[in-house]
Amino acid sequence: FKEVIERIIKLGFSENEFYFTILENDTGIKYSIGVKMIEEFSEVSALLYEGYIEDLKEINNVIDSCVDEKGVFKGLIIIADQISTFAENEIIKFKEGGLKMMYVKSPSYGVRRNEVMQDIASLIGANVVRDISEFKKEDLGYVSKIISDFNKTILIGGEGSDDEVKERIKIVNE
Repeated sequence: FKEVIERIIKLGFSENEFYFTILENDTGIKYSIGVKMIEEFSEVSALLYEGYIEDLKEINNVIDSCVDEKGVFKGLIIIADQISTFAENEIIKFKEGGLKMMYVKSPSYGVRRNEVMQDIASLIGANVVRDISEFKKEDLGYVSKIISDFNKTILIGGEGSDDEVKERIKIVNE
């Protein structure tokens, strides 16, 4: 995976063109939108959603998919276009209850946002969900570690396949 990213950089793309960087010691992505407070979680599922979340009830099936066979909530990072203040407050209540959950605004704007979301999806083994009613558990990605602060979000250790990453590189080069 690291070799693939190094090849992208050698092709002349800068970090600003991709909205992410590769960390020196770990494989991961970083983009320039963060959360209101510094947060760090390990081993969480990731939902990439191109839409607006008014209420967490809309994504109950997603939340249920993050519960393991022992009934334990594994954690969820939601990367979406936007959520309501009400939904954001619900996430805060989850965290106050000791559960690993956070929302981060999706990076970039317009068509570029769609492309960057696809890039992230290929790196973490997710599918970008466009209609939440059609969500399947297989749409979730996985991140070994996420660190987010006021200015940036770093996703480390996704489960994306090399073939998917190579396909995204091919698309970018066209």
